[in-house]
Amino acid sequence: MAVFRDTVAVMGYRDVGEYDRIYILFGKKRGLFEVVAKGVRRMTSRKRGHLRTFNMCAISYAEGKTRDVLIEAESRFSLDTEGMKTEEFEMASFAGMVVSKFIARDVPEPELYDLWGSFVKGQITRHRTILFVVKTLFHLGFVSREQALALSGDDAKALGKLKRQVDRILDTL
Repeated sequence: MAVFRDTVAVMGYRDVGEYDRIYILFGKKRGLFEVVAKGVRRMTSRKRGHLRTFNMCAISYAEGKTRDVLIEAESRFSLDTEGMKTEEFEMASFAGMVVSKFIARDVPEPELYDLWGSFVKGQITRHRTILFVVKTLFHLGFVSREQALALSGDDAKALGKLKRQVDRILDTL
């Protein structure tokens, strides 16, 4: 059984069974992928506190028959989502949704991983969120340079325009 290591951002999760979770991770080496964390919902789980949404972690995982299995996780950076204002959390969630929906599975995107890391480690503002999303969409080829410049405003109108553009792209996928 081969064991792999990667530095990842936790993008989300879903509960499976009584004690397990499937995590959606964005790794520097592997890109966007899923792992199952067995027993992580038990109160005694050592992995439990490290795998919060938007945390940056160092992990070890092994290939399973149907899905990779998480072996070990250690937080490297933890975004304080409980202390965030509602607007900040909505901005981080919107940026996370763009990463989860637009990045292809199992395709390494080290530049976007670094961009995500600098985004969550800085102050979450409307302007920084817009810039992150526009840079991501431009990097992935969903918007042209002219569209990227038009979408990069610093106000609520620009964010609304960007969200409509994201919705249009999602509708075509």
